[in-house]
Amino acid sequence: MGDDIHQALLWQALQDNAPDGGFWNWHISHDLKIPVGLHLTLLPSHSPELQPAERLWTLVDEPIANQSFKTLDDLEEVFISEMPISATNERFYSRVNWFHWWIKIGV
Repeated sequence: MGDDIHQALLWQALQDNAPDGGFWNWHISHDLKIPVGLHLTLLPSHSPELQPAERLWTLVDEPIANQSFKTLDDLEEVFISEMPISATNERFYSRVNWFHWWIKIGV
């Protein structure tokens, strides 16, 4: 990526701030070295409403819930044909997940 693209992107990592010893913080290293340009934002524990992807699960799982598929291609065919709107529609997904920047940076 060129320098102008790096400057335009917001580099931020969202992390569940579960208490020490909690189920979700097994991946946290106490010796973590944060790269220059990366900012960690600690989210309150048990706050799925703050995770951009959480609001998309209803759209994603509705067409495929309670079904089994013989092949991955079968799953993909149903998933794509039943999606309510194109995955590249920024305006729609910005409204659904409340994060207007999310699809633009490829999170």
